[in-house]
Amino acid sequence: MQPTGPGLPPLPPAQPGTKAATTAATWRVGQVLQGLVVRESSQGQTPLQIGRQLVQARTGSLQLSPGQPLRLEVVSLSRDLPVLRLLDTLRQDTVSQALRQALPAQRPLSQPLTLLNQLAALADAARSAPQLSRLVRSVIQQLPDPARVGTPEGLRQALTNSGLFLEGKLARAAAQAGNARAPGGQSPQSAQTAIQGDFKAGLLQLAAGLRQAAATTGSPRLPAAAGSPAPPVSPLAPGATSLAAAMAAAVGKAAPLPALDSLASLRPGMPPRPQAGVDGRTLRLDLAQLLQRGGLLQQVESALSRVKLNQLASLPQERQQPPEWLVELPVRRGEDAIDVWGLRLRREGGRSDSEAEQGGAGWTVMLAFDLPGLGPVQARVSLSGERNISTRFLSEQGEPLRRLSEHLPRLRARLEQSGLVVNELDVKRGRLREPPATPARGPILDDQA
Repeated sequence: MQPTGPGLPPLPPAQPGTKAATTAATWRVGQVLQGLVVRESSQGQTPLQIGRQLVQARTGSLQLSPGQPLRLEVVSLSRDLPVLRLLDTLRQDTVSQALRQALPAQRPLSQPLTLLNQLAALADAARSAPQLSRLVRSVIQQLPDPARVGTPEGLRQALTNSGLFLEGKLARAAAQAGNARAPGGQSPQSAQTAIQGDFKAGLLQLAAGLRQAAATTGSPRLPAAAGSPAPPVSPLAPGATSLAAAMAAAVGKAAPLPALDSLASLRPGMPPRPQAGVDGRTLRLDLAQLLQRGGLLQQVESALSRVKLNQLASLPQERQQPPEWLVELPVRRGEDAIDVWGLRLRREGGRSDSEAEQGGAGWTVMLAFDLPGLGPVQARVSLSGERNISTRFLSEQGEPLRRLSEHLPRLRARLEQSGLVVNELDVKRGRLREPPATPARGPILDDQA
C-alpha cells in the first residue's frame, strides 16, 4: 500500500494463506476501500482495519490518528505487494463552505452556555417544555466540574467528550458494527454508547429538538443561511488540504470583525485567548419568547459552529508538522457559572508511543482562562520525555500576576510529588507569543492572505 505523498514506503503485503491475503485477492484496481486507523503508528507502521480484516501498514512519517477513517484506492495488485493510495477526501470547496457557514454563526462558548445553564435551572421551562428542558439539562449536567478535570482520567475523558472527536467516534463504532468482536477482543461499541456524554452530540440533539418543537407549534424558523449548521467536518478526516484559499474565499464574503478574529485563532501555533464569563444572574429569561423567536436555537447553533471551527483548526497538518488540537473545554463551576478553558495541544518530536517512551517526544499545551477573582491568564506547559516539565503563566494585569506568584511554591511541590522534574516555573507580564503570519500551507488559515 502506497499512501499519497513523497518518500512514504508501501504497506507490506498480506502473508500468503492469511485471511487478509484472501481479502486482498478480491480487490480490483481502481476500487475505493474504507479503512480505519486502529492504533497510533509505531516505527513507521500503522494497524488499519479494512473491511473485517486488520492490516499492518507501513506508513512512514504519515500522521494518522486512532479512529481516523480513511478512503483508500487500489492502485496495483502485484503478487508481492498490493499498493493502495490514500485519497484526499477533504476538498478545498468543502472546507470553504464549512467556514462560510460556521464563521458568521459562531460565538464564544461562554455566551450560549450561560443561557443554557440558566434555562436548566428555570422551573417554568420544566413545566412548559419538559422534553426541551430535559435536553438542556443533559447538555449542562454532562459538562465536567473542577473535581473531575483535576484527575488524569477525568481530564482525558473531558477532552475526549469535548466534541472535537465526535465523527471519529461514530466512524469507529460504524466500522466495528459489522464485526462480531471489536479489535482487541472487546465487544463492538454502539453509536449511541460512543456518543454518550459528548458535548457536540448533546448540542446536536438539543438543536434537533428545538427544530421539531418549532415545526410542531408553527413557530418561525431561522433563515437557512444563519441557522442551518454546516455538514459535520471531522478533525480526523484524512489528507492534508490547503485552506489558505478557502480562508480567502471566506473573507471575501465580508465576514464581520469577530469572524476574522476567530479565523486568526485557527492558525497553527496560535495561542488560545481567555474567554470572560457572562454573569448569568443578570439574565431575565422568557422561554416562550426564546422559542417563538428562534433565539434559543440560534444560541445552540452558535455553539455548534464554534465547535466546528475548533475541528477545522485540528485538521491534520502537513505531514512533517507536529499534530495539533484546538479545544475549548467548558467546566461547570457550581450551579451558576461555566468557565471555558482554551487549550492548544501539540505533540513535539517523535510521533509514536515507542518514540515517546525513548524520550524522543514531548508535548506542549497552551492554555487560556479567565476566572472570577483572577482575571485573564495564558500559560504554556511543556513536557519533555516523561518527567521534565516547564510551565510559564502570563497576564497583562497585575492582580493575576500577584496571585499566581503566591501559589507557585504550592504548585511546584504538587508537581514534584507527582514525580515530575520541574525545569522552569514562573510568572511573567505579557502574552504568549503568536506565530508569524506566514502563508498557511496546511489546512489552517492565514488571515493575511
